Amino acid sequence: MTARWTSWFATTYGSTTGSVYAKCTASSPTSFTRQVIITDGQVVTSTDPITGEPATTVNVPTNPTPSQRIDFTINHVPNGGDHGYILFNEQTLGADGYTRTLNAVHIVMEGPNAFGDLVIGQVKCGRP
Repeated sequence: MTARWTSWFATTYGSTTGSVYAKCTASSPTSFTRQVIITDGQVVTSTDPITGEPATTVNVPTNPTPSQRIDFTINHVPNGGDHGYILFNEQTLGADGYTRTLNAVHIVMEGPNAFGDLVIGQVKCGRP
């Protein structure tokens, strides 16, 4: 069993278009391969408090390590800066002990104004 998901997106700042690719393959009940590819990925890790423009950025590796984390702050929102983190190549094991979930990108907003989760590129695989 193989599951794949691909997404293309345009950045807010600049003209770069990147892509997210996630693949999970189960070849037996205990044998899995997982792959995440990020093309032209960049995270704005802080913004200018006055203009909202990017102040600092981090380039995302093409093949991020499992659960690679990048923290960020949005400094120009009212009542202080919102913050959160992005996990790349997030891998979890299901309660059944066999099913795997692979999130290519998992964005977590931790407040104080915005809270929530956004997953881009989720695939699941299990027993073939």
